[in-house]
Amino acid sequence: RRVAEEGKFTKQQVAYIPFSPPPVFWDYKCRKCLFWETPNGCRVVEGEISPRGWCAIWLPPEDYKAFSWPSELLKGDW
Repeated sequence: RRVAEEGKFTKQQVAYIPFSPPPVFWDYKCRKCLFWETPNGCRVVEGEISPRGWCAIWLPPEDYKAFSWPSELLKGDW
């Protein structure tokens, strides 16, 4: 609703960084967020977004699998 009324958030407003900070937030990458838009976008944050980025309004999609990052790391899909 906020986006429809006021436009997208700036990266500064959501504390966006182009990488996921270790160690607690490793799994919370932009490409795993409810708002992610392939290839480098976000439905609620303006500008180009890194798939490995992170921000303070990250939300999991419905099919999110918690703690999947160790297996992804072993497969090289990190």
